[in-house]
Amino acid sequence: MHKQFRFWIKPSIFLLLLILSGWVVYAYNLTDFITESVLREYVGRYGAFAPIIFILIYIISTILFFIPAIPFSLAGGALFGPFLGGCLVIIGGTIGSAITFFLARLLGEETVTRILSTRFKKIFLYEEKIASRGFQTVLILRLIPIISFNLLNVGFGLTRVSFRNFFWGTLLGIIPGTFATTILGDALVTSTIGYLPAFILFFVFVGGGVFYYYHTFKKQHGVKSF
Repeated sequence: MHKQFRFWIKPSIFLLLLILSGWVVYAYNLTDFITESVLREYVGRYGAFAPIIFILIYIISTILFFIPAIPFSLAGGALFGPFLGGCLVIIGGTIGSAITFFLARLLGEETVTRILSTRFKKIFLYEEKIASRGFQTVLILRLIPIISFNLLNVGFGLTRVSFRNFFWGTLLGIIPGTFATTILGDALVTSTIGYLPAFILFFVFVGGGVFYYYHTFKKQHGVKSF
């Protein structure tokens, strides 16, 4: 009984933290605050310290889990331009993702691994394949943002994907999407398309590479769906 209690205490704490973060977001209407226009107005008040404030707010919002990431990229582009804004978004997003990953790893990974290895062996073997190619898996899912940015932070923390693979896969994988949205954010303010055509071509190139790797991964590992 004592062992069983200890087995569930960490995931219970993690679940409570998720519930608490959800309550904070909605009780204080943070979803209304985290919009491109509001962020631009609020962060812009800090003058020379605006980049630091921007990064700190983005890190906190990433840890709180329920706040979308796109408004930050748009606000970053509108406030600081596509290049500097993109760099600030990448820094804040990567640091926030790393902290969330560590929290999930510390409080939930051991329990998830034990449950999968004893009760869901097929899923456990599939998770093992993902962990063995952790960098590529993280990179692909970051390049193709079909799953919530914050959900991936937690999800990978609960797997055996190494932190190094998660960190580099996240850092490199969010670059194209981040600069695409900061360019858009800058265009909303300046009413110019600037770098957009060249970036669309770059996105097509990246998408082709991801598509090729995805099918190579399936053939090598016999995975029916990714």
